[in-house]
Amino acid sequence: AFTDNLDKMKELNSQVRDYVRQNADRVHMDLEKEEEKRGAASNTQ
Repeated sequence: AFTDNLDKMKELNSQVRDYVRQNADRVHMDLEKEEEKRGAASNTQ
C-alpha cells in the first residue's frame, strides 16, 4: 500500500511539475509584457 501511494505521489508530482512549468511560462510572458509597458512609460518621462 505504501509503495502504491509512492507511485501515485510520483505521478502527481510530475503532473504538478508540468502544470507549474506551463503556468510559470505564462506568468513570465505576462511579466515581460508588463515590464515592456512600464519600460516604455518610464522612457517617455
